[in-house]
Amino acid sequence: MLETIAHINKLLEEHDITEPSLMNFCVTDGETVVATRYISSRTEEAASLWFSSGSTFSEYAAGGHYKMSKTDKRENIIMVASEPLTFEKADWMEIRTNHMVVITPKMNLLQIPIVDKFYVPQSDPAALNRGTEFAAAKGFLSPRRDVARPLESIENHL
Repeated sequence: MLETIAHINKLLEEHDITEPSLMNFCVTDGETVVATRYISSRTEEAASLWFSSGSTFSEYAAGGHYKMSKTDKRENIIMVASEPLTFEKADWMEIRTNHMVVITPKMNLLQIPIVDKFYVPQSDPAALNRGTEFAAAKGFLSPRRDVARPLESIENHL
Protein backbone atom coordinates (compact mmCIF):
# COMPACT_ATOMS: atom_id res chain seq x y z
CA MET A 1 0.00 0.00 0.00
CA LEU A 2 2.85 2.37 0.85
CA GLU A 3 4.42 1.68 -2.55
CA THR A 4 1.11 2.44 -4.27
CA ILE A 5 0.78 5.80 -2.51
CA ALA A 6 4.42 6.65 -3.25
CA HIS A 7 3.94 5.71 -6.93
CA ILE A 8 0.82 7.89 -7.27
CA ASN A 9 2.60 10.81 -5.59
CA LYS A 10 5.54 10.37 -7.97
CA LEU A 11 3.23 10.42 -11.01
CA LEU A 12 1.50 13.56 -9.73
CA GLU A 13 4.85 15.27 -9.22
CA GLU A 14 6.12 14.23 -12.68
CA HIS A 15 3.03 15.77 -14.27
CA ASP A 16 3.19 18.96 -12.17
CA ILE A 17 -0.14 18.27 -10.47
CA THR A 18 -0.12 20.29 -7.27
CA GLU A 19 -3.71 19.83 -6.07
CA PRO A 20 -3.76 17.44 -3.09
CA SER A 21 -4.94 13.90 -3.73
CA LEU A 22 -7.29 12.16 -1.31
CA MET A 23 -6.29 8.49 -1.11
CA ASN A 24 -8.55 6.44 1.13
CA PHE A 25 -8.06 2.82 0.11
CA CYS A 26 -9.20 -0.46 1.63
CA VAL A 27 -7.81 -3.80 0.42
CA THR A 28 -7.83 -7.35 1.71
CA ASP A 29 -6.36 -10.73 0.85
CA GLY A 30 -9.26 -12.42 2.65
CA GLU A 31 -7.41 -12.58 5.96
CA THR A 32 -5.74 -9.22 6.55
CA VAL A 33 -7.30 -5.81 5.83
CA VAL A 34 -5.36 -2.61 5.14
CA ALA A 35 -7.20 0.73 5.02
CA THR A 36 -5.58 4.12 4.46
CA ARG A 37 -6.63 7.67 5.27
CA TYR A 38 -4.27 9.85 3.27
CA ILE A 39 -3.90 13.22 1.59
CA SER A 40 -0.89 14.53 -0.30
CA SER A 41 -0.78 17.71 1.78
CA ARG A 42 0.89 18.82 5.01
CA THR A 43 -1.80 21.43 5.72
CA GLU A 44 -5.14 19.87 4.70
CA GLU A 45 -7.22 17.19 6.41
CA ALA A 46 -7.80 13.90 4.57
CA ALA A 47 -11.28 12.58 3.80
CA SER A 48 -12.64 11.04 6.98
CA LEU A 49 -12.21 7.39 7.90
CA TRP A 50 -13.46 5.69 11.07
CA PHE A 51 -13.44 2.27 12.71
CA SER A 52 -15.53 0.50 15.30
CA SER A 53 -14.81 -2.78 17.04
CA GLY A 54 -16.59 -5.03 19.47
CA SER A 55 -18.24 -8.37 20.14
CA THR A 56 -21.63 -7.78 18.52
CA PHE A 57 -23.28 -5.18 16.31
CA SER A 58 -27.02 -5.24 16.83
CA GLU A 59 -30.21 -3.22 16.77
CA TYR A 60 -31.02 -1.83 20.22
CA ALA A 61 -34.09 0.27 19.34
CA ALA A 62 -36.75 0.12 16.68
CA GLY A 63 -36.18 2.13 13.55
CA GLY A 64 -32.69 0.89 12.74
CA HIS A 65 -30.77 2.14 15.77
CA TYR A 66 -27.66 0.00 16.06
CA LYS A 67 -24.71 -0.06 18.40
CA MET A 68 -21.50 -1.97 18.89
CA SER A 69 -21.38 -3.99 22.11
CA LYS A 70 -18.27 -5.19 23.89
CA THR A 71 -19.18 -8.29 25.86
CA ASP A 72 -15.80 -9.98 25.56
CA LYS A 73 -12.15 -8.97 25.85
CA ARG A 74 -11.55 -9.85 22.20
CA GLU A 75 -13.16 -8.21 19.21
CA ASN A 76 -15.20 -10.37 16.84
CA ILE A 77 -16.14 -7.46 14.58
CA ILE A 78 -14.13 -4.57 13.18
CA MET A 79 -15.83 -2.18 10.77
CA VAL A 80 -14.13 0.55 8.74
CA ALA A 81 -16.31 3.27 7.21
CA SER A 82 -16.00 6.74 5.73
CA GLU A 83 -18.43 8.05 8.36
CA PRO A 84 -19.73 6.62 11.66
CA LEU A 85 -22.64 4.30 10.87
CA THR A 86 -24.43 4.88 14.19
CA PHE A 87 -25.28 7.78 16.48
CA GLU A 88 -23.30 6.11 19.28
CA LYS A 89 -20.21 8.36 19.41
CA ALA A 90 -18.39 6.03 21.80
CA ASP A 91 -18.55 3.24 19.20
CA TRP A 92 -16.32 5.03 16.69
CA MET A 93 -12.65 6.04 16.56
CA GLU A 94 -11.35 8.34 13.86
CA ILE A 95 -8.31 7.12 11.95
CA ARG A 96 -5.71 9.89 11.90
CA THR A 97 -4.80 11.73 8.71
CA ASN A 98 -1.93 10.05 6.82
CA HIS A 99 -2.25 6.81 8.75
CA MET A 100 -3.28 3.32 7.82
CA VAL A 101 -4.95 0.63 9.85
CA VAL A 102 -4.05 -3.01 9.54
CA ILE A 103 -6.55 -5.58 10.79
CA THR A 104 -4.77 -8.89 11.36
CA PRO A 105 -6.30 -12.37 11.04
CA LYS A 106 -6.46 -12.48 14.87
CA MET A 107 -8.56 -9.27 14.83
CA ASN A 108 -5.81 -7.01 16.14
CA LEU A 109 -6.03 -3.46 14.80
CA LEU A 110 -2.80 -1.54 14.28
CA GLN A 111 -2.77 2.17 13.39
CA ILE A 112 0.45 2.98 11.53
CA PRO A 113 1.63 6.40 10.28
CA ILE A 114 2.35 6.82 6.58
CA VAL A 115 5.66 8.63 6.88
CA ASP A 116 6.57 10.61 3.78
CA LYS A 117 7.00 14.29 2.91
CA PHE A 118 3.32 14.95 3.74
CA TYR A 119 3.41 13.34 7.19
CA VAL A 120 3.01 15.64 10.21
CA PRO A 121 3.71 13.95 13.58
CA GLN A 122 1.07 14.27 16.31
CA SER A 123 3.65 16.11 18.43
CA ASP A 124 3.72 18.93 15.84
CA PRO A 125 1.06 21.61 16.58
CA ALA A 126 0.37 21.75 12.82
CA ALA A 127 -1.22 18.29 13.12
CA LEU A 128 -4.08 19.88 15.09
CA ASN A 129 -4.55 22.75 12.67
CA ARG A 130 -5.05 21.04 9.34
CA GLY A 131 -7.56 22.85 7.15
CA THR A 132 -10.84 21.27 6.09
CA GLU A 133 -11.58 23.43 3.07
CA PHE A 134 -10.23 20.98 0.48
CA ALA A 135 -12.06 17.93 1.86
CA ALA A 136 -15.24 20.01 2.34
CA ALA A 137 -15.11 21.24 -1.26
CA LYS A 138 -14.88 17.61 -2.42
CA GLY A 139 -17.78 16.56 -0.16
CA PHE A 140 -15.64 14.62 2.33
CA LEU A 141 -15.87 16.75 5.48
CA SER A 142 -15.31 14.89 8.72
CA PRO A 143 -18.39 14.94 11.03
CA ARG A 144 -16.39 16.26 14.00
CA ARG A 145 -15.66 19.35 11.93
CA ASP A 146 -18.96 19.56 10.13
CA VAL A 147 -20.61 22.91 9.59
CA ALA A 148 -23.38 23.89 12.01
CA ARG A 149 -26.86 22.77 11.01
CA PRO A 150 -30.21 24.08 12.19
CA LEU A 151 -31.52 22.25 15.26
CA GLU A 152 -34.63 21.00 13.42
CA SER A 153 -32.48 19.16 10.85
CA ILE A 154 -30.63 17.40 13.68
CA GLU A 155 -33.88 16.51 15.46
CA ASN A 156 -35.23 14.94 12.25
CA HIS A 157 -32.33 12.46 12.33
CA LEU A 158 -32.89 11.34 15.94
